[in-house]
This record gives sequence, C-alpha cells and structure tokens, in this order.
Amino acid sequence: MKTKLADVLATGNWQPATLVYADPPYDFPRYDTLLNVIDTIPLTNDALIAIEHRRKTDLASETKHLQFLRRAEYGEVWISMYAAVEVLRGE
Repeated sequence: MKTKLADVLATGNWQPATLVYADPPYDFPRYDTLLNVIDTIPLTNDALIAIEHRRKTDLASETKHLQFLRRAEYGEVWISMYAAVEVLRGE
C-alpha cells in the first residue's frame, strides 16, 4: 500500500511549520502536486520552504499560500525558496 504525503498530513494535529525542505527523487515528475501539498501545510508567518530540483525544472512562481523568493543554483541541482504569502503581503 502506498501512503501519500497529503494523507499523512491530513491525519495529524500539526503545529505550524517554520521550515519545509523537500528533496524528492532526482527524476521526480510532479512538482505541481508537491507544491499543492506543501500549500496545505499550516505555516508560520515567517516560514521558509525550500525545494530541491533539477536544473531548469519549471516550478510555479506562486500558489494560494506560497510566493517564490529566490533560487540557489549549484550546477545541475537548484533549490527554489518560497515564503508564506502573508509574510510578503504584510498580513
């Protein structure tokens, strides 16, 4: 039986996260789904989200609750960083 991250997150009484680091498999094809799952996690107002991915992988610049901040590039490995939208909009 496969367990989905979204199912695991839905079962817990989680405290808001201050840091989310995602390092999926190198050939991971579903970054849109990954961002959507992270978008459902309770986050603190100063939360930082970092997603490791291959060079030139196309990630969304924003979701309902996340806004792209910057990208660190290390050869073929890139790390895209996001913040909670409330932080950027001063809410």
